[in-house]
Amino acid sequence: MRRLLLTILFATSILAISSVAHAQEGPASQEPEETQNTQGEDNLIPPAAPENSGPSLIAKQQPTVACDPAATRLRFLEVRGSGFDSWALQRLTSRLVDAGGTPLMSWGSVWVSARGQLTLEVNLCADPFSGRGPLPSGTYGLLVSPRDGAPIASTTLEIASLPVEVEDTAAPADDTP
Repeated sequence: MRRLLLTILFATSILAISSVAHAQEGPASQEPEETQNTQGEDNLIPPAAPENSGPSLIAKQQPTVACDPAATRLRFLEVRGSGFDSWALQRLTSRLVDAGGTPLMSWGSVWVSARGQLTLEVNLCADPFSGRGPLPSGTYGLLVSPRDGAPIASTTLEIASLPVEVEDTAAPADDTP
């Protein structure tokens, strides 16, 4: 069962990556003028998926740094989806799995907009409400599916290790004259 889940995860990841690359290759002159004016580096809406390419998921920052275990705040990684037109105005489910396929988080209700887009927020830090600790560094899979159905889109999330603080090894300044 785990092998099947991992195979589906990686196959849909490859499809999602290729559809995103294909969406970004199209000439800008084919985009409507309104879209050209609103697209910028800070725009969080992923480009519309090409016709018949299927749904895709894009994490805004990859890889992202793991949360400091001593932090008492919550920090999220935003994942945007597009191309979910067949599921517009419906609710889907999602789950975050580790490399072995073990579910770590789940979302029972992911709303798909009328434009076929969705947004997921993955909490990187400890969750006091569920009793879950911070996500350790590693590779995770994010799967989106209809209720009780096979995944229709997935992506991988890379969580990088916390940077090692460089200790100040300089000798203390001598204040004597």
